[in-house]
Order: sequence, then C-alpha cells, then structure tokens
Amino acid sequence: MDVIFFGNRGSRPTGAFASSAHNIYGGDTTSIGLVCSNRLVAIDAGTGAAHWPQTLNRIKPEGTHNLSVFFSHFYLDHTIGLPQSSVLFDPRNTVDLFALRAEENGQRTSLQGMFKTLANEPFNPDLEAMGKYKARINYNDLSARDGRNSINLADDIAISWMAVGHGDVTVLGYKVEHDGCTATIISDAHHRLTPSGKPVIDARLVEFIRGSDLLVWDSHYTDAEFAQSPEMCRHFGHSSGEHGVRLAHMARFPAFAAHHHNPAKPDDVLTQDMKALQLYGLKLGVAVLTPRPQMRLDLKEFLNRDTQAQVFDQAFSY
Repeated sequence: MDVIFFGNRGSRPTGAFASSAHNIYGGDTTSIGLVCSNRLVAIDAGTGAAHWPQTLNRIKPEGTHNLSVFFSHFYLDHTIGLPQSSVLFDPRNTVDLFALRAEENGQRTSLQGMFKTLANEPFNPDLEAMGKYKARINYNDLSARDGRNSINLADDIAISWMAVGHGDVTVLGYKVEHDGCTATIISDAHHRLTPSGKPVIDARLVEFIRGSDLLVWDSHYTDAEFAQSPEMCRHFGHSSGEHGVRLAHMARFPAFAAHHHNPAKPDDVLTQDMKALQLYGLKLGVAVLTPRPQMRLDLKEFLNRDTQAQVFDQAFSY
C-alpha cells in the first residue's frame, strides 16, 4: 500500500509556491490517497484532489480509472477539489463517493446534496445540472450506528470507519486495510481535557486504531496551544499532534503522520513544531512523519526499521 499526501493543510489553502512561507509543507487542503493494487482510495477531496490524475495515470496508464472517495465531512477544505476534478469528466472512469448519511452527520445535507450544491451555480457553472460529468458517479451513504461500520471494495480492500467529534459536527475516521498493511486516517477531530488540564484518551478510539501501521491525525494545534484555549479548539474541532502520538503509543503501533496543518503557520513555525513533535514521538517510541506535498510512502517498506531511521535523518536535516 502506498500512502500519498495530496494535501495537508486545514481550513483553507495557502497559495504555496517556491519562495512562499508555506512551501515546505504545501498549501493544498486535505486529501490523502491510498494506492491499493490498481485502485486509488482517497480520503477527502480538498484542493489536494487536483493531484489525483497524476497518480491514477501512473497506476493505470491506459486511462480507465477506478476512484473511491471517502469523505470525513463536507466542510469546503475537504470537498472543494471534487467538482472540477478532471476524473469526473472522462466517460471511462468510475467514481464511487462515500459519506456519513445526512441523518447522522449534523450538517443537514446528504452526500448527493452536497455534491449538487458545489457542482452547480452559484459555486460552479451548472456542471452537474447540464450533464457535464461523463464518468459513472455512485453515491453511497454510510452509517455509524448499524454495528457493521465496514465494507469490502474490489481488490481485497477493507474499509472501516468510526464517528468522532469535530466541534458540533460528526465526522468519520477511516481505517484502510490492503495487502497486509493498515492505515488509519482521522483528518479532523478534537479531544477533551480533564478539569485539571490533562488530555483524555478515548478508549474507543484507541481500540479502533489498534492494529494499524500508520496513523494520520489532526495536528492543527500543539498541546500548548490547545491548553491555552480548549473551548475554542473544541469549537473549531481540532486536536494536537502530541495527542495523535499518544494515541499511536497507546494503540502500540510505530508510525504517526502529522496532518491538517494550521494555515496561519508559516514554514519556520511549523518546522519548529514538527521537530518538537518528533522528539516527543521518540520518547514514546513512535516514528513521527512530517509529510511534504504529494509525499508518497510505501507503507510496507516504511515498516522496516532502517527506513524509519532514514526518515528521521532526513526530517532533522532541514
């Protein structure tokens, strides 16, 4: 399984370019890709979705593509890249969309309703209403209440999900299993503090992510920032990189990737945050990745300890 970080920013894109203050960690909003056999599974479709075609053409050059997109929720930083994705305009392609059903998501709209809203006026020039999409698009509602919370895709890809809190909205975190590798992606989530200020570890969440080889987690804040204003952080629905490392440690798996970076933080600030996070990970025995734009991670190869050491060497060299 290859994990590709198409977009790692949260909330809004930052317009990264070579000489900008957001070049190292990128400016695109959240989209994580998982290449499983000849299929691309994407978690969310922020502006990072613009990079899907490059990966699809690499894994299947003949141009007939199968893409499965699982949405954590419908905020713009997770959906804005979908309506104008070139994948949707090719009649050879099949695009399967999945999201928590309207009755459970707290956003008062369905998956199909969200897509039609974004794909037509006033946000786009009636792409959906005028029949401009030629790919086969399938809409799939998920539930977090039915006790099953898992499906199997083609090519022996298993997807399971869990509802987590993101402010007042319910979002889905996903676990993807294929070819002996497991990655868990929880892009947006907040945690709680005890009255004394100690972070609360959600035992249900630890159990859900247990058995994963990699956790991608909402790292919008640092622990110190969260502690300064926990109610504000809860309202916006985000967590800290340190809390993600703690979850990885509690679930006893080796690798963590910081995600959903605060767009207000330029590269120099994020670099200091990431170095501190890697040192925190070392204390807990968790390898901390700080993904660059469109970084591709061969998860099976990464589980090799020598490869992890190389990652740390590279990370501390910038």
